Amino acid sequence: MMRNAWSGILAIVGGLWLIVLAGLPLYVFPAVDDVAPSDVALVLGPPMEERLALAAQLRDDGVVQRIVVSVQPAGGQTADDIPLCDEASVTCAVADPYSTRGETQLVDAGESVIVITSTPHVTRARYLFDKCHAGGVAVVAAGGPETFSAWASQYAYQSAAFVKAIAQPCP
Repeated sequence: MMRNAWSGILAIVGGLWLIVLAGLPLYVFPAVDDVAPSDVALVLGPPMEERLALAAQLRDDGVVQRIVVSVQPAGGQTADDIPLCDEASVTCAVADPYSTRGETQLVDAGESVIVITSTPHVTRARYLFDKCHAGGVAVVAAGGPETFSAWASQYAYQSAAFVKAIAQPCP
């Protein structure tokens, strides 16, 4: 009886380690794309400071001419809360649906886009943009979780969201 309990515990611990190891290249150390001149930089929501700063830097460096920022619907962080949204070369919009899948529709089909998101979201964002956007796509990271619990939460969230991304069609 005790041997079966230990076998069960070892199987659970081993399974958890496999999940962690499988997630390392997807969420912790994702492949990020080289940045090349593109039509637009798209800041995925929520529009965190690191993402906004990278988009502005890409524009200022002449890598992109235009920035699109995905802002949250009413009740969240809106365009009024983001000074960058007041600039002429910046469009701030709410995706419909408010999700990465919806954000693929914030840029015109055929436009080359640099997608800016957080580190654990890079792989899923690339998957969705490759699936739902007809133009060239480069995905880069700006910021990410800072604590163990935040990383654990992102592992769980991104894993579940990946299943949803695979199952749902493009908008």
